[in-house]
Amino acid sequence: MLKIIAVANQKGGVGKTTTVVNLAGALGTKLEKRVLVIDLDPQANASHTLGSVNPLEAKRTIYHVLMDKARVVSTSYEETRLHGISLIYGDLRLCSADIELSRSAKASIALSRKIDSQVAEDFDYVLIDCPPNLGLLTINGLLAATHYIIPVESNSYYALVGLAQLERTIEDVIEVNESLKLLGALVTMFKQNTKISKGIIHEIRKHFGAERVFDTIINSNTALEQATHMGQTIFEYDGRTPGAKDYLALANEIAGSGI
Repeated sequence: MLKIIAVANQKGGVGKTTTVVNLAGALGTKLEKRVLVIDLDPQANASHTLGSVNPLEAKRTIYHVLMDKARVVSTSYEETRLHGISLIYGDLRLCSADIELSRSAKASIALSRKIDSQVAEDFDYVLIDCPPNLGLLTINGLLAATHYIIPVESNSYYALVGLAQLERTIEDVIEVNESLKLLGALVTMFKQNTKISKGIIHEIRKHFGAERVFDTIINSNTALEQATHMGQTIFEYDGRTPGAKDYLALANEIAGSGI
């Protein structure tokens, strides 16, 4: 069964795109799963990392999928240089997508209507990189998903700010997409041996419930930042780093969860 996982948090800088591209890298290149990444973020950072061209030069993007009634997901992705990983580009035109989609009565389900049956034949996982807001694109991602991940940074006291609003939005989405399930809150940017990170991770587990937080923790790691700067996944940059081990552990935790 196809697993469609939206990675969402309206707060920027929490490791959302880093999680999407490196989880895709772990699932595809290490666990040999077939993975499609859909980049719903107008910043298109996932596309810059995984794609072969500038997103503005891509012939097919998720913007075209959403706006063209004849286009569906299975005809709109491109293979990447990474084994098992395909991509539907995002681009800056998504900035106007909220306005353009809002003219349609079915604006909130535009993406879910485009995920055709062939996608389940082609892939094991679809990872959706949602923008850092709770606009129509994020709602489209959640309504199309079977599961969602909430990355939460652990090096700032503001980590939990805004989560209540996100959770209220998700409650509204579940009224329409009843099958949507929380796969887990993911602790990111964890700095070992610091009181701040230890205190915040305690609050994260208290907020969600320990059973709803991934066992895997993504530690703060310079190599992850360097890989992003180089436009690579951590597995391309240096698969021996702690960051690579963390994301492989996350992939194994998800693959072993039975979803």
